[in-house]
Amino acid sequence: MLRTALASAVVLAAAIPASASIIGTTGSAQQIAAPPSCFPGALINPLVQVWDEQQGRPSSATLCDMTVNASIVTTGGVGATPGVISGVVDSHFIHYDFPGGPAVSGTVTFSGTIVGVAYQDQFLDLSDGFGAFGTAYPTGFTTRGWNQVGSIAISGNTLSFNFVPNAAGLIDPEQVRVFTQPVPTPGTAALAGLGALALIRRHRRSK
Repeated sequence: MLRTALASAVVLAAAIPASASIIGTTGSAQQIAAPPSCFPGALINPLVQVWDEQQGRPSSATLCDMTVNASIVTTGGVGATPGVISGVVDSHFIHYDFPGGPAVSGTVTFSGTIVGVAYQDQFLDLSDGFGAFGTAYPTGFTTRGWNQVGSIAISGNTLSFNFVPNAAGLIDPEQVRVFTQPVPTPGTAALAGLGALALIRRHRRSK
């Protein structure tokens, strides 16, 4: 019966909500709360803005440009590993809109492992359903994605970027969506343990 109790505890743990969030940035990356809009011109800033989107969202064959961890994509899309991701994922967004500005680089680290990255405009359009509630996304803007000048690399739970913006006057925000694996929220293990103890005690009392 102990085995049954422990199995039930595992089920309990699986039922507890999980999430993965941005836990650190370096270089030109700056974490912010989800903004009202990330349309071109809405977030003009010399820093790359990053924020968390929806957490624990089921994904069914979501198209991504990068699906191999670790990997790197350089200018012209060299090294891309397009494919689909499935299962429950957490979503995060990277946005840089500073026309004519300098090249910027940095890293974004998440609490969960990266499973997919979308940077082409059509893949971003298709995945805008993962966007943060209350944020307006420029779905349909053909120049919204990463211009594929510079590089994007993923390794474990960290994404490294080097963005080179186009000339001033062009509408060309660099936008990237990152999907990560959910991780147990704090206290999940403790709650699972309490569930196991409760089941064991209930079994003993029934004898």
